[in-house]
Order: sequence, then C-alpha cells, then structure tokens
Amino acid sequence: MLRRGLAQIHIKSCAKSSLFVLVSSWLADSLYPLILKESFTMAEAEIKEQVKKMSAAFIAQDFDKGASFYTEDCRIVTHGNAILSGREGAKTVGQGFAKAGVKEAEETFDKMAPIGGDYYYSDGNSTAYLEGKKVFDKINFVMIWRKVNDQWLIYSHAFCSQTPPKPPPA
Repeated sequence: MLRRGLAQIHIKSCAKSSLFVLVSSWLADSLYPLILKESFTMAEAEIKEQVKKMSAAFIAQDFDKGASFYTEDCRIVTHGNAILSGREGAKTVGQGFAKAGVKEAEETFDKMAPIGGDYYYSDGNSTAYLEGKKVFDKINFVMIWRKVNDQWLIYSHAFCSQTPPKPPPA
C-alpha cells in the first residue's frame, strides 16, 4: 500500500516521467522494509512503555488507571481461574496482586511481533516482588495488543506462574 502510494505521488508530481517512475518504484521498494522496521520498533517501544505505566498504576493501587491499559472488551486468562473480561476483569487481577502485597514488578519481553493490522503480539516473563525485593512470583505472559485511538491497549492477556503448584496434603 505504501509502495503504490509513493509511486502515485511521484507520478503526479513529475508529469509521468517513466525514468522517474522507475527510480521512485525502486526507492519505494528499497525504503519500504526500513519504514516497516522503524514502525515496528516504535510500536515495541510504545508497548513496553505501556506495560511500565500499567504496572506502576496497579502497584500504586490505582486500579481504574491500571485497567485503562486494557481494551474495554479484553479477555484475561490466568491459571486455574475463570476467564475475566473487560476492564473490571483487569481491575480484579490488579486487586489480587495488591492483596498479595506485591510492591514492584519487572517485565522482560522475549518476543514481540506485528500480527496484522492494528494488532501486536508480545510474550515474556515478569517477576513480582514483595516488600524488600522478596520474590512473590515469577510469571510467564502472552499479550495481544490492539491499537485504539493511536494507543496500544491489551486486548488479550494470558499469564501463569512459573512456580510449581504445592503438592496436596498427605
């Protein structure tokens, strides 16, 4: 789409010069991957920043602000629980971590990739800390992001603990 648009702009502005069309098509083909890469890099930086802001809001127990980083129709899947929906579901997750005493979180992204249109994929892990940097849990996550009004929001969020479950009482 970008290639065609660039070529059309050049055709209109240069009275359809065939040499110019050839050069401009070559430039568009050459620059297109670079433009996409820059776009992906920007999206990844924006998403990482969104995660930092969301974590900070939930840790500060501002559950409405934390939930605002999710789409209104989001779905959240956690191990052993029913699927949560919408921003109220996001608030429930944040309240659960607050109730457990989580005071800090560090996220590491392993993979980030566009999946078409206004959607982006990310996965990685997070460490949730209690007071004094005591590890509460290590968590694996997968997130699908959707761009809404020029802002990346979490559309689907699945996460589970890396901590093995406790054995049943004997």
